[in-house]
Amino acid sequence: MKTEIASLKESIQSNEKEVKQLKEKLTNAVSSITTLTEELIATKTELAALKEDYEKQQEDIEYLGESLVNLEQYSRKNSLEIHGIREGAEALHVDVTVNDQEDIMTFEFPASFLAL
Repeated sequence: MKTEIASLKESIQSNEKEVKQLKEKLTNAVSSITTLTEELIATKTELAALKEDYEKQQEDIEYLGESLVNLEQYSRKNSLEIHGIREGAEALHVDVTVNDQEDIMTFEFPASFLAL
C-alpha cells in the first residue's frame, strides 16, 4: 500500500508539473494574442487613415487635372497663328478690335506685309 501511495504521489507531482507548464504556455499564448490584437487594431487604424489620405489625394488629382484642362483650353483662346505674312518683315503693326459681346476679333494688316 505504501508503494501505491508513493506511486500516486509521484503521479500527482508529475501531473502538477505538467499543469504548471501548461498554465505557463497558456499565459504566454494569451499574452501573444493580446499583443497581436493590439497590433491589429493599430494597423487597422493606420490603414483607415491612409485610405482617407488616398481618397483626398485622388480628389486633388482630379481637381488638378480639370484645372489643367481648363488652363490649356483657355490659353489657346488667346493664341493666334498667322499665315501668309512675308518673311523678313521688320515690323508688323496690327490693329485688333475685340467685341466682347459677340467674341469677334477683327484684324487689319497693312497690304505691304502680306505675302504675294
